[in-house]
Amino acid sequence: PPRLIEEFYKILRAGVSARAFRGLRETGLLEAVAPELQFQSSDALWQSLTALDAYRQHASSPATLTNPILLGSLLVPLGFQPHWREGVTVGLGNLPLARRDVEGLRHILQLQRRLVADVAAPMRVRRGIVHRSAFSDALTWLAIHGHAPAVVDAWRTFVTESASHHGQSAQETEEGGVPRRRRRRRRRRGSFHRPRAE
Repeated sequence: PPRLIEEFYKILRAGVSARAFRGLRETGLLEAVAPELQFQSSDALWQSLTALDAYRQHASSPATLTNPILLGSLLVPLGFQPHWREGVTVGLGNLPLARRDVEGLRHILQLQRRLVADVAAPMRVRRGIVHRSAFSDALTWLAIHGHAPAVVDAWRTFVTESASHHGQSAQETEEGGVPRRRRRRRRRRGSFHRPRAE
């Protein structure tokens, strides 16, 4: 039932997911709904959940823990790959997964390489990455699972400075800084012929 996956998300968002899922596994309760978590759980899964819990305990707001990030913390250790073609059914046992969450996870993972490779790229390139719809979630994923705190800090600094610069420009305009207006090309007047007096 759809409500089951929502219960999973509540556990994942609470900051105690590793302990909770270990308890569910030990009692055998995962077998009926998500046998992959019951029988295929590995060190990678527990490391993923531990990293998620650590982020949740230090994050100022759990709003950054969106469903695609929570779902990925379970699916990626089980072998989910971002290059799987779109349309391929991705499941977790008997749990129904929303397509938008699966696609959101795919976009998050596809952006990871660029976040690392382009952290010092020209400003135009970095702005293009920041404006991607998946950027915020992708940066959160990198903070949780990427083991690259310096890269995360660099992107956060860039976003803050860009927002500050944009706000300052807007304030200057509002306070009287008139932006340069484009000069209009003067229309070429046609010749005017005064009628002859007869």
